[in-house]
Amino acid sequence: MRTRSQTETKPSPESVEPSPAPTGADPRIALLREAGVLEDLQRFSHATERARAVHMKGCGAFGTFTVTHDITRLCCAGLFGAVGRRTDVLARFSMMRGERGSADAERDIRGFSVRFFTDEGNWDLVGTHLPVSWVRDPGKFVPLMQSFGRDPQGDLHDPNARWDFLSQNPETLHLLTMLYSDRGIPAGYRFMSGFGVHAFSLLSAGGERVWCKFHLLSLQGSRTLTDQDAAARIGDDRDAAQRDLLEAIARGEFPKWRLCVQCMSSADAEGLRWNPFDATKVWPHASYPLVPIGELELNRNASSHREEIEQAAFRPSAFVRGIEPSPDPLLRARLLSYADAQFHRLGPEHERSAVNASRCPVRSVLRGAASLLTPTATTPSPAQARSDAAWARGEAIAARFAAATDHDDCAQPGALFRMLDERHRERLTARMARSLAQAALSVQMRQIALLLRADDEYGTRVAQRLGLDASQLATSRPRVSTSTLMTSGAD
Repeated sequence: MRTRSQTETKPSPESVEPSPAPTGADPRIALLREAGVLEDLQRFSHATERARAVHMKGCGAFGTFTVTHDITRLCCAGLFGAVGRRTDVLARFSMMRGERGSADAERDIRGFSVRFFTDEGNWDLVGTHLPVSWVRDPGKFVPLMQSFGRDPQGDLHDPNARWDFLSQNPETLHLLTMLYSDRGIPAGYRFMSGFGVHAFSLLSAGGERVWCKFHLLSLQGSRTLTDQDAAARIGDDRDAAQRDLLEAIARGEFPKWRLCVQCMSSADAEGLRWNPFDATKVWPHASYPLVPIGELELNRNASSHREEIEQAAFRPSAFVRGIEPSPDPLLRARLLSYADAQFHRLGPEHERSAVNASRCPVRSVLRGAASLLTPTATTPSPAQARSDAAWARGEAIAARFAAATDHDDCAQPGALFRMLDERHRERLTARMARSLAQAALSVQMRQIALLLRADDEYGTRVAQRLGLDASQLATSRPRVSTSTLMTSGAD
């Protein structure tokens, strides 16, 4: 008996039509496709650089700086060399504590950093929208940031930890008063001024050194948000400030700022009642008026936010001839730490990218230019000797104040409070009390005692809103004339 398989005739190979191979059946093509998919996944996973530890969320734009006033008597920097001279710039604005995805209308310090692409190298002016710092001691910076960060156990912000730090460090009161005032929430990056915060120094061609502070004053005017307006804006658009800046530039409404400088001689610095290099204090405008230098205009949006804004590595240590640091210990720490942070965030070759590289030939002692390390003269020039002598006087001033136990930290915030009108004082103390209410009672009492040292009314108002008796904490405070401690009225 025959089976079916035995009786059926097999078709010959020639009589069979070859069927098309399914797409990707070729193992070589499949392998290449898998490799391509893997590369896409790797590119997606590794595309974002490490986030900044602070000032994480930000935006920026390009523009120009134009000299409008002659300050060559004060500074020999090439970018200030002649009225009308133009220099390309990059500016980045940011939220100090804001994480990626945070709202632009939160009460926070705004970063305001500008890079000048000069013919002598890059100069980075790294500042904020308020003229003072939280602390003067660099050793307190990490504890400060940790107190503002998230609790490692529950990953939540802890108001008690924040106020515990603030109440134990009187130097924070000046910035705290500014932050809880109406200046705490700018209406947008175009409507806020910027400050270098630290004291720097300018050198003339003859070696004369003056200490200075830089100010960038918004020519759009100063606009701020009320608490109610800020809450509404957070609900409507969490990127409101960034959107406002980019859309204004796209419309041709280019924002502008006036760059000014305050100058202080070595003799004045030696006679000052507080440390002139203390970043938690301002210099009175009546005694050290603003000297205009030029105008900064932002007129071009970045073509790639990531490559041109997020990969921008600003460093306070980026100076040019004629602009130098001061003996401010906090600034010294920033000169060292920022470069290290950028190496960690972007890698060792980040300075070669277009947004970070100098737009002029640069000779570096770090890449085989050993001849640059050889002294060219056995004795300093007269100009160098004058510059060194002024620096030594500044070092002596800083050393004298470093040993002080009372840094007069409450006088300037007290003067600032007394400058405010009645309604502004009410808003300030109400905001502070709402935040302080989230801290422990012992922390509240300690902070109120600090406020009373600045101004009796200041501490009493906050205490009353918390239901506490300020008379139990009253302490004597220095009575200082408001006119002698005029805080920055740049806006």
